[in-house]
Amino acid sequence: MRFEAEFVLEAEEGKEGEGEEETIKMVYESLKAEREEKKKRGAFVELRFKRNKLRLCLSSEDAVTLRAAANTWLRLCKIAVEMVLLVREQEEKE
Repeated sequence: MRFEAEFVLEAEEGKEGEGEEETIKMVYESLKAEREEKKKRGAFVELRFKRNKLRLCLSSEDAVTLRAAANTWLRLCKIAVEMVLLVREQEEKE
């Protein structure tokens, strides 16, 4: 049996979401590097970025492995967003 999960990080549409879209793009770029590192683990990871959406698709033959991968990748997304926002905040202060 194959288990799958899909998560979407989406920026708001329009002028209000312009900074968010750039944030999501930066998160995608940083996660792309992580994906290459973790390719040999038990879960298959697919990342797609289009316009204002980052789509994270996970699949595995084992539910426990899928849960662990989801925890890892969602945590990586959260950290990447926090780091982008922190850097942007520091740049604005300068």
